[in-house]
Amino acid sequence: MEWYFYLNYFIYRFYKRKKDNMPELFSFGGTITLFVFNLLTVWMIYDFVTNFWAIPEPIPHGKVWVMVGYAFLALINYLFKKI
Repeated sequence: MEWYFYLNYFIYRFYKRKKDNMPELFSFGGTITLFVFNLLTVWMIYDFVTNFWAIPEPIPHGKVWVMVGYAFLALINYLFKKI
């Protein structure tokens, strides 16, 4: 878990040096976004390997599911920071 706290600190320090108003928010959002990118990469590689010839179809209410996923990951991120 140390790498996670170092990542948060590195992002926070970057925005603090830029004299930004909300370095805590950017640190919080940055770690969530990086985690989402990692999950999407794993999911896309798995989908590419298992369904090579399938044509992807759009997911109904996709934006809602993305927002719910981000909120869930934000909750997990918040709880990890409190540990």
